[in-house]
Amino acid sequence: MKWLKDYLSHRSQYVVYNEVRTTNKPVVCGIPQGSILGPVLFHLYINYLANISKKLKFILFADDMNVFYADKNLVDVMGVLNYKLKNLSMWFKVNKLS
Repeated sequence: MKWLKDYLSHRSQYVVYNEVRTTNKPVVCGIPQGSILGPVLFHLYINYLANISKKLKFILFADDMNVFYADKNLVDVMGVLNYKLKNLSMWFKVNKLS
């Protein structure tokens, strides 16, 4: 697995705007965009998201996600969704996703 660690480590990025280039800055998290392994690694990374809740239904596609929950009582729906959305927000923060 050293090759995978090497693939994800020691990466940097820079920005060019109006022909002015910034200095290189280290990339400390994330998956390289435009790579062959990128979609596979992203899928492995995000796949655990659906384990957050047995009440919510998740549909994941590429870098998009939909969350569903249904109940007959609107007050219960609002309560469950507000609680679960806080859990999701925490998961995103911990996993450095926006």
